[in-house]
Amino acid sequence: MDRWYAWVDNKIYGPYLPEQLGEFVRPETNLCREGMEEWKPAKDHPELAFILRGMVLETPPNVGWMVRKANTPDVRGPFAKSELLRMMDAGQIAQGDFIKHTGWDEWEPFEKTKLLHPESAEPDAETPPNPEEFHRVLKESTDAELLKEYQTNYRMYPRRERQMLKEELLRRGLIKKTFGLF
Repeated sequence: MDRWYAWVDNKIYGPYLPEQLGEFVRPETNLCREGMEEWKPAKDHPELAFILRGMVLETPPNVGWMVRKANTPDVRGPFAKSELLRMMDAGQIAQGDFIKHTGWDEWEPFEKTKLLHPESAEPDAETPPNPEEFHRVLKESTDAELLKEYQTNYRMYPRRERQMLKEELLRRGLIKKTFGLF
């Protein structure tokens, strides 16, 4: 079965099965079939028409945001994004606190997110990158190269690439999966 990548907010997500795309894709969402390089809006992929049929185009509430205050193990949430922004405006979330979305595999310092500085987000690239390129580089890297990259540059990568790097290290048995909130 075909799997798809989605290009949203200048980031690649996926790969997803077509049924999973139905949870978030919109007609204008750029998609690329796994193994291909061409990006097109979902509405231009006839094989995905069943996802868009009868779709309510209102964006559902973006629920799934959690907050962990600095220096505490206490986790609050999940919250809708609008509630998270209200908490930020009210000073209930500050520098040093951490946020995490249910789709993320790790906590992020609040001050480094686009939530705090939306104007600093990079503009959408005219051409999305090939979603397979980073994965190919990981596969071709030696164990020593991957471990060095993980130890020195891990935090410099966008969240999706960090996740891919971790998955490759786990697959090779170079790190162990950790469980927990932090």
